[in-house]
Amino acid sequence: MASTEKARRRAGIVALALIAALSLIVGLAAPAAATPKPTVSSVTARLAKVSHRAEALTEQFNKASQDVAARREQATKALAAAALARQHFQAASGELRFSLVEQYKSVPMSAAGALFTAGSGQQYIDRLTMMSVLTHHRAGIAASMRVAHDNAEAAQHAATKALADARSVRDALKKKRAAVLKEQAKVKALLAQLTARQRNAYFTGGQAPVTSWKAVPVSGLAAIAVKFALAQLGKPYVWGAAGPGSYDCSGLTMAAWAAAGVQLSHYAPTQFTAGHHVNESDLAPGDLVFFYPGIQHVAMYIGKGMVVHAPQTGDVVRIVSLSTMQNVYQGAVRLP
Repeated sequence: MASTEKARRRAGIVALALIAALSLIVGLAAPAAATPKPTVSSVTARLAKVSHRAEALTEQFNKASQDVAARREQATKALAAAALARQHFQAASGELRFSLVEQYKSVPMSAAGALFTAGSGQQYIDRLTMMSVLTHHRAGIAASMRVAHDNAEAAQHAATKALADARSVRDALKKKRAAVLKEQAKVKALLAQLTARQRNAYFTGGQAPVTSWKAVPVSGLAAIAVKFALAQLGKPYVWGAAGPGSYDCSGLTMAAWAAAGVQLSHYAPTQFTAGHHVNESDLAPGDLVFFYPGIQHVAMYIGKGMVVHAPQTGDVVRIVSLSTMQNVYQGAVRLP
């Protein structure tokens, strides 16, 4: 009986082992689940999200770059002021040293000399008074020069620190944007799996691309700015660029209005404060229109409900309907 029971147990163990092995073989033989092919909506949704992040960081980088330039100019001026102050201070110090030596070498200009050479008591007092006035005057010159020198030195140190801080911000933004562009490259690889028609639909918001434009009547400086912007159609978007071969959003509007003699900052939020605000219903060619909370994108209105802008990485300067960005519209500014 015992041997029979042992045999049954062995048989059960062998059967379980065979079942496990068979399951493993079947599992290995089963085909792996196919990776679902990306859809137009999934790819474009991811690309739109990361492109928006890249655009926001681009504008922040532009602002940081301007801060660096401003701080560098401040540091240069402070350094020059400090050097000039040192020269003045050294010259004044040398003059004072020479004057003091001559004062005490000259008998009439020393207290003892004044006592022995004075013809009267009043003359002695007058000479002492004059010596005191000269001494205090020269001391005042030295003190003021020293203050000027110290102030210039302090300004130089402050400007140098500000420059270092601005560079730190700029470098940090470079790293952030590099990470965004790396992510964007992955999404663009998925976008490459779509057809040319599907990709174009993404870039144009589903509308037919505008390849030519009949200018809306416009005069004055706005006409020059609009003409310049339209002449850039088809040029690639490049972050931080302001022409002539490529542009980012604020770089395009800055360059267009610069052609008309109006200076703008290479930073969309600053451009938003450069003119007077107009209602969307009153838009005229040349007006700047802004998008996304915090003002992260800018385009130029050209009439008939259309704008020209530098959209995003991977795209080119193009004309699109304002309606395609209506859900993120923030306001408009008229220049000058």
